Amino acid sequence: MMMRPKQFYVASWALVLIALSFPLQVMVLYGHHWSEWGAVFNKFTFLNWLVIGSLLLGAYFYYQASRAIVLIAPVLLVLVAVNNYLVGQFAGDFSLLQTSLGTIGCGLLFAPLALPSSVLVLKDPRRRWWLRSKRLHKRVPATLNPFVGDMIQSHTFDVSQTGAFICLQDLQSVLPKVGDTVRVSFNVSTMKKIRCEAVVVRISEAKGHYPRGIGLRFTEIHKAHERSFENLLHSSETLQ
Repeated sequence: MMMRPKQFYVASWALVLIALSFPLQVMVLYGHHWSEWGAVFNKFTFLNWLVIGSLLLGAYFYYQASRAIVLIAPVLLVLVAVNNYLVGQFAGDFSLLQTSLGTIGCGLLFAPLALPSSVLVLKDPRRRWWLRSKRLHKRVPATLNPFVGDMIQSHTFDVSQTGAFICLQDLQSVLPKVGDTVRVSFNVSTMKKIRCEAVVVRISEAKGHYPRGIGLRFTEIHKAHERSFENLLHSSETLQ
């Protein structure tokens, strides 16, 4: 799955709409024109502003699939519950039943946090697939030097700002393990190499258009080679 789970989209936009409903409710209840924003905002209490700010902050964290949403959710629900109780009990514009139902509805927006796909992403932010850098299909000669094991001469299948997928021959059976650190050299030309360090994040057999290979995540690109690496990514040429 390479797309953001839909519940993060739906819930975040729902929180934004709830925040926007505050001025709309004031406009409808008190007959203000859409251009009378000053009069509308003057009717907001400090608690109203606090709820609106919390809703927008929650929407941002929800959309980003940030673990902070788990922390802000109970605070937001308490603020919404207190605000709705005061409105239903004392304001007279809505009944307590209506505001209570609104509080319950807001609480249900956080129910998707319990879905397996949500838990997976929130527990490990590295699983936010949609934030991966764009992969460029480039064949670049590469040399892998594991700290333990034999050197591997091969080439990339694709490369991105944060990692690369290195093709492997079937005869290469002794491989580094997932989690191992390796040194990588990209042979841009006979006189030029780009050196970096990376960690092995996956080893996979041929599947679909992907060949047998090893997935790397860069942990460090040597300072002297950063410019050359940027040039490699933006080059339209495929190196042989």
